[in-house]
Amino acid sequence: MMKIVLSLGVCLLIFSVQQVSALQCYSCLTGCDDPFSADGVSKVDCSGSCMKTEKDGTAVRNCLPALEKNSCEEISGANVCYCTGELCNGASERYLSRVSILVTIVCVVMSVYKYVF
Repeated sequence: MMKIVLSLGVCLLIFSVQQVSALQCYSCLTGCDDPFSADGVSKVDCSGSCMKTEKDGTAVRNCLPALEKNSCEEISGANVCYCTGELCNGASERYLSRVSILVTIVCVVMSVYKYVF
């Protein structure tokens, strides 16, 4: 049991280290609606979270330097999502959730595999 807890802790630590370091975000005010194509879109270094704001089918992508979080919320009728992964604001909200779930499942399977064998 202790090995599982330790393995999960290591996985969480590795996943968190990415969030501490500087990351890149897509930055565009026009031409960045979904489905998103990164061709010709600027990338900026960011010390906080990448951000995607979407309202009435129009999207804006940028960096929010003072905030580090992974979540979405509705503000004044707009859907605003924050993420701390490399170029993560190029993905849809659904994709971000699936990636987080996949990483968690892989870490659990790896820790159980180590414990059993």
